[in-house]
Amino acid sequence: MSVVIRTLRDSDRVKVQLKCEDPSLAVQSSKEDTDIKNIVKKYLRTGVLPQIQTNYADVSKITDLKVSLENVIAAKAAFENLPAEIRRRFDNDPVKLVEFAADAKNTDEAIALGLAIARPKKSSDAPPASKTPAKEAAKKDADKS
Repeated sequence: MSVVIRTLRDSDRVKVQLKCEDPSLAVQSSKEDTDIKNIVKKYLRTGVLPQIQTNYADVSKITDLKVSLENVIAAKAAFENLPAEIRRRFDNDPVKLVEFAADAKNTDEAIALGLAIARPKKSSDAPPASKTPAKEAAKKDADKS
């Protein structure tokens, strides 16, 4: 029986390599600013950490992905249930309808298209607030006591 001792330098091993020939997508313009060695050098020289650009956003009203997708699907279905003339008015784009509805200047047209309901106007036939039957009855009861 023969024993073969292999070493790291044996030539029967296959060399595996990965060649990335595509252009890099990494942003190289901020390479120096993000290198930890340079950050530490600046700190040691000045005693101040470099300012980091931060972005803040109110995400408290953001729901999870499932709920968001359900809302989008429901909105699209509601838009598709509108008459063809109305969908055509907004180039079959639900976003254009939402932008239209969000603008208060379009209230009259939205009512004419049937997309909104006109608010009832205050009637002058209604009795003054101080002389409603319930208040008059309560006042009579209070006077009897």
